[in-house]
Amino acid sequence: MKALLLNILLINLFFVSTIKAKEPFTFPNWKTLETLNPLPYRSDNHNAWVDIYVNQKASKAYKQQSSKFPVGSVVIKSLFDDYNQTRFKKIAIMVKMPQNYDTNNSDWWYGLYDELGTKSERTGKMFDCIDCHEVVRETDFMFSEDVMDDIKHRRYMHPNDL
Repeated sequence: MKALLLNILLINLFFVSTIKAKEPFTFPNWKTLETLNPLPYRSDNHNAWVDIYVNQKASKAYKQQSSKFPVGSVVIKSLFDDYNQTRFKKIAIMVKMPQNYDTNNSDWWYGLYDELGTKSERTGKMFDCIDCHEVVRETDFMFSEDVMDDIKHRRYMHPNDL
């Protein structure tokens, strides 16, 4: 139990700032996290070009193509309309919460935020996100195996390939 509380505290102190009740989390420093992909990555599910930012816990799980991400994992995708990333859309966020947050869906919290990471569009148990991620239940609702395989083999789509 102490470990779970410590994880929650670390998320709040290091990656997330708590503000008014309407915004359960904020992510003002998301651009300082590790970027997994060296080039923009096409996400058809998000209908966007993305960069994938992760904290250390998520980075280790992604790179090991783990079937279970640890509590406190933070994954942020910056979404752009274009390959050159001149037209920002939003950031899509997943945070692995302590056990029993949402046991049917592997305890992931979801959020859509503005570019600053401070104003949410929607947060929580977002069923459209859950429905999409359901197909990768065996890898903890993460597309990590496919993503890391594409990154490792440098399989990136260029707009001219579409």
